[in-house]
Amino acid sequence: MKTLVFSNINGNILSENSFLQCSFTKSQSKIIRQNIKQNGANLIFINAEGLANDNNYFKTILNCFNKLGIYFENSVELNSHSNKTLLKNFPKEERVYFLMGGNPINQIDVINKYQLIDVLKNTEDFVIGFCAGAINLSTQAIITSDADFTTATTYKGIGRIPINIEPHFRLDNSSFTKNRLFEIKSFCDRLKIEIIALCDKSCILIDDDDFKVYGRIYKFQ
Repeated sequence: MKTLVFSNINGNILSENSFLQCSFTKSQSKIIRQNIKQNGANLIFINAEGLANDNNYFKTILNCFNKLGIYFENSVELNSHSNKTLLKNFPKEERVYFLMGGNPINQIDVINKYQLIDVLKNTEDFVIGFCAGAINLSTQAIITSDADFTTATTYKGIGRIPINIEPHFRLDNSSFTKNRLFEIKSFCDRLKIEIIALCDKSCILIDDDDFKVYGRIYKFQ
């Protein structure tokens, strides 16, 4: 089972013109090209609503794939407003699941709405987790406090990957990072887990028990 997780892409996904400026990084592009057909695959995009311009995310990510020469035969966006029967006639072959960045709690609600926990945990199809998506694919989903979440929280993740991801990590001497490190280490101690903090341009390809890291990560336990 192959899974790609990362914190961010090139460009500002939150901007109104994200469609024009965003693209996958060099490492992400290489992995995606190796694991997705240029034509004929079917994309299931799972949004994570709650941040700026989230209505643009789907078309922005589609355009990121198009920039790599990848054009999906069929594509669908799952969100809090989409019809629960949306996947009824969606092709089961050559699926790609893309778990978008944004609000992970809202995203896990969408995943539960479509009863996709077991599917995402066990499918042999290629799965991509961007930020919130990487959090939810983890064994234990952890959310440290920031401008969007005033209180750190945790819940059981999907468990597709045998690791726990903290995205958008930057190691510096700021008070924000000091508090973040305190929360990360508290989660490690309380839950008896290891947490992998991903920097913005880093990514990890997980192939069953094989891990390939691109860029810088930090491990806490």
